[in-house]
Amino acid sequence: MRRRGGLWGALLLIVCAGCAKTPAQPQSVSPAPDVYVFTPSPLLELARSERELPPVRRNWLRRRFAPTERPADDTTLDEDGIRRTVRVHPFRLATPEELARAALRDAESRRPRELHPTRYLIRALRVHAPTRAAKRRARKMVDARDGEIARCLAQDLSSQPSVILRAPAALVLEEARRTGAVPTDHTIEISFDGAQPPSIETTPAVNEASERCLVSALTPRPADRPRSARVRLSAFAQGAFGHGGDALHLQLANEAATLGWIELERGAPEEALAYFEDAHWLYHRAEYELLQAMALQEMGKVNMARTRYRRFIEARPYAPEVSMIRERIDALEPEQP
Repeated sequence: MRRRGGLWGALLLIVCAGCAKTPAQPQSVSPAPDVYVFTPSPLLELARSERELPPVRRNWLRRRFAPTERPADDTTLDEDGIRRTVRVHPFRLATPEELARAALRDAESRRPRELHPTRYLIRALRVHAPTRAAKRRARKMVDARDGEIARCLAQDLSSQPSVILRAPAALVLEEARRTGAVPTDHTIEISFDGAQPPSIETTPAVNEASERCLVSALTPRPADRPRSARVRLSAFAQGAFGHGGDALHLQLANEAATLGWIELERGAPEEALAYFEDAHWLYHRAEYELLQAMALQEMGKVNMARTRYRRFIEARPYAPEVSMIRERIDALEPEQP
């Protein structure tokens, strides 16, 4: 089985090398929607055609390459008058397109899932405070707001020109790591001094909007405010592990999500929803359901959008977008029956 999987993987890599198209990167920090030149690859079009077919079982692959019409058996009579039948086995070599279709369908029944989502991990490296109580209060406050810190840092990454997909944060991190043009490791120095807002220094530096976001996220409540403390944080992106042989599905899912986000920015939520459904069919991630909810909300289908928002919260209860999504759910008015 391992040798067979390796052969299929090699053939699919050959198909991907010949069919996939690389997207042209935008040149400005805030490009216009028409700047993007990103067309679906032939493999993604194959995936959409396979998704529209009804679900099948694993043994469907064995019948996949059988001809539509079975050839007639060659029946002869020998010298003794005994009827003998010669059966013709209709084996043939599969084309690269058929191999790609078979690989997509082979994983459809088990729907690959990630083991660890791409996310920011926030760690307090050092805490300085005059008393143990102040040190404990500062550490507890920072630990309780790691989701807000991750949201602010992902907002900074989404402003980079190499990142096309703006939301959600997990996909922004993944695209930033894949392009390799922006750092995903930050060191944050936070200084608390009485009733003043905290002063924050980040290495590497973030933009002004993200800095204001960090100050707002880390401003403590009066009951939690340490009189004087200095906290040093380390924020780094944890990669998504456990893809294994499903790298093809993950690559195509990212491509479909990026195309859908471009259509959503252009004001075409129907086309965006189709791409987001392609992405979720290829690879089960809660982030793709969140994108579907955003497209459905633009289309006015608030009941379906609310359902997908809640699915995302159930799957990612500690995601940095949860507070924003809860506000969206509360703001959505139910549809009239």
